[in-house]
Amino acid sequence: MKKLFFIYFACNLIVFAQLSGSDGVTDFTSSSMGNAYTTTSSGVYSLGKNPANLFNGLEDKHFEISTILPFPNIGILLGQEFFTFEQFNYYFGGIDVNGKKEPRYLTDEDKNDLNNLLDKGGTATFNTSINYLSIMYFHNKKIGAFAFSMDDILGYSFKIPKDLVKIGLNGNPLNSIYNFDDSKLALLYYRNYSISYSRTLSDLIKLKLNDISFGLSLKIIKGFAYFKTENVESVIKTLPNSDIEIKGNFLAYSSFSPDFGLRYSFENDDEKSDLNISPFLTPAGSGIGIDFGFAVDYDSIWRFGISFTDLGSIKFDKEVAKFESNTAFLLTDITDQKQLDSLSNSIKADAQLYDGVISSQLPSAMHLGISTKVNHFFKSFPGELIAAIDLHKGFNDVLSNTKKFRLALGLQWKPWRVLNIRTGVSVGGNYGSSFSFGMGLDLGSLEFGFSSYKFSSVLKPNSSNYFSINFGSRWKF
Repeated sequence: MKKLFFIYFACNLIVFAQLSGSDGVTDFTSSSMGNAYTTTSSGVYSLGKNPANLFNGLEDKHFEISTILPFPNIGILLGQEFFTFEQFNYYFGGIDVNGKKEPRYLTDEDKNDLNNLLDKGGTATFNTSINYLSIMYFHNKKIGAFAFSMDDILGYSFKIPKDLVKIGLNGNPLNSIYNFDDSKLALLYYRNYSISYSRTLSDLIKLKLNDISFGLSLKIIKGFAYFKTENVESVIKTLPNSDIEIKGNFLAYSSFSPDFGLRYSFENDDEKSDLNISPFLTPAGSGIGIDFGFAVDYDSIWRFGISFTDLGSIKFDKEVAKFESNTAFLLTDITDQKQLDSLSNSIKADAQLYDGVISSQLPSAMHLGISTKVNHFFKSFPGELIAAIDLHKGFNDVLSNTKKFRLALGLQWKPWRVLNIRTGVSVGGNYGSSFSFGMGLDLGSLEFGFSSYKFSSVLKPNSSNYFSINFGSRWKF
């Protein structure tokens, strides 16, 4: 059990820059402001958030590029929602005895406390988005801005059923009933090729506003891996006579690129290729996604924005397999190997060829924001201070997305031209309350910096259940 929880805790969540969805970790500028980015993002860092911000703050020709040099855009958010790192170490880290690590034997009070911590179960997730290249060129507001980006996005989600913990701690006493229906497992890996365009609408829409801009991104998507449980019904009952009754129904689908060399039981090994990992994998599916948004400047002080991201889906039609099992078994003797073998065969879900198409939604979301230049309201204010408020709402619960509302408040203070200090708070969503902080240096042609979406995890790592850090860079000409 200790090994199970260590793997779960270690692999829970690692996120690279520019994730989509309503609750994903983004670039170092946005994450430092609690992901209040609908009106404050700009250039290549507006991609995936609000493409109307491509030329935010610009008046004339401008070129941006983001690559792995000098610093790749990487963000990491690591942890889970159950307990802090200190609590995890107490329950699963063991104790030091004469310089050696020994297991900790939990008291009844320890078991009760652990049960209370894990009472509602929880979700282990891993999301990563690797931005290989982003390029943006802005000519002027009428001609507009053009951008291209290429990203790989990989994520898994595993819902840990609460009764899994109980059976691990308490065993299966007489008259006990354990239900694992709330367990779920999903995996998705795909690539975005995104083409974006943004321009002003002020010459077309005559309103008393400084500027109205519109942006649109078209995403060509190649799917490389998919797995999802559609149905998991599982109950274990220990009867008064010590017999164990097991009932379960399981249904799942998968689709993987042939380059992974995965072999199903229904396939001929001679017809399958070996593992062939390359920069350009053979896709197992494809799809289309769309981002679009608007931004309005008013009185050179206020900015309003709304955007919709990742509207679309991916369809997998190659290497599709179906896993299904139906179990109704009565185990009368746990020492009887024949019964154990029969039980194993009963619950085993062998892969079957599925002659159909499976589909996965993208992490579609809406983002609504407002920001203002606070320094305009105060005389002799040192530098520029921008305050932003965002409301995010996902339309589904895939990858870095959630249907829960998330509210973010961000501040960006630029006391001097080269220095940016950013902070923010966020409530709601998947991660609850967050305090963010970051700093950046803008040297004109090069901007780089770091941030932490969960800055409390940097200040007090032992008392936090998440660890987060972001850093990156972009060239500007």
